[in-house]
Amino acid sequence: MAAYLEKCGVPKEKVFIENHSRDTLSNVTGIRSIMADRQWRTLILVSAPDHLKRIRLIASEEVGEGVTLSPYLPLTCDPPLTRKEIFIAAHENLTALLAHLVLPDSWYDRLVAWVRTYTAF
Repeated sequence: MAAYLEKCGVPKEKVFIENHSRDTLSNVTGIRSIMADRQWRTLILVSAPDHLKRIRLIASEEVGEGVTLSPYLPLTCDPPLTRKEIFIAAHENLTALLAHLVLPDSWYDRLVAWVRTYTAF
């Protein structure tokens, strides 16, 4: 993603890669502390279009003011995603959204922990 943003003309020093979150919800809830730590008033969160839809549905109030959600175009990223990769990502995001909406929080948290431990992401 960083290489894609650089190719789009974003200066390297303006790109921040958050790699501590284990799932979408922890990623989004961490945005406020990242912004406060760095004294940022605005932030553009770039992610897959389906991922951003999930963020809007499950965590829109956590994103809050000063954060813009910006999808990248899967076919123009570097390297471009194949149709199969786009299809799989869309279905993974839909499955994650349904699990979040249907399962109790404790079950969802255990499921996320299991997926992160035993699958190759």
